[in-house]
Amino acid sequence: MRKTTILNMTEGNTQSVDVQQYLTDHIGDRFSSDEIDAMVRYGTLIGIDPGKALTVEGQVGGEAFIIVAGEAEVAKDGESVATVGAAEIIGEHALITETRRNADVVATEPTSIIAFTSREFGALLAACPNLSSNVQGLAASRED
Repeated sequence: MRKTTILNMTEGNTQSVDVQQYLTDHIGDRFSSDEIDAMVRYGTLIGIDPGKALTVEGQVGGEAFIIVAGEAEVAKDGESVATVGAAEIIGEHALITETRRNADVVATEPTSIIAFTSREFGALLAACPNLSSNVQGLAASRED
């Protein structure tokens, strides 16, 4: 049975989506089919409205996210340092290093993400060795 969810595409506009197909359509060129399968198994697809914070600098991080569609702004000490978009992973640093969030990440347009609790993210990385290696490198590059 395929996993489906109701995704808030824009304020007040919802759509039922097949999670596997949605991820494949949006980020399938950046992740293997096995990685997509694991994301579907362990994560939760969520629609985010513009202006909503995904992470808040200085707070304890309990989740990691993969942006599926849309964009978000990354800010440190209130200053914009990057824009992240489809297939980019955020929030992993706090989970891997067990430290507080090192940046604010705020959606700048309607954005869909796949969210993972710390336990789910650990299961995802255990199931996907190549992704795990990439995430470890990413987290290391984001040291303060």
